[in-house]
Amino acid sequence: MITVLAVQSCSVNETSELKEQDRLAIEKEVRSTLNEYYADIRKTGLTGELTYLDSSDNFFWVPPGSNSPLSRRQ
Repeated sequence: MITVLAVQSCSVNETSELKEQDRLAIEKEVRSTLNEYYADIRKTGLTGELTYLDSSDNFFWVPPGSNSPLSRRQ
């Protein structure tokens, strides 16, 4: 569903271009998020990713090399 919304969102504005100021703001936010993600993983290991994952009850994540989902209670 998220993919569908993203595609629809992109297709609505296909004729408009990002202004330089908007592009720079997006770049800054993405860099900041990735830096925070990296710091959290270095600090707490794989459980640092839990902050960045979907928090709904239907979501679970089995990291590579693991046989069971990570618990959010760790």
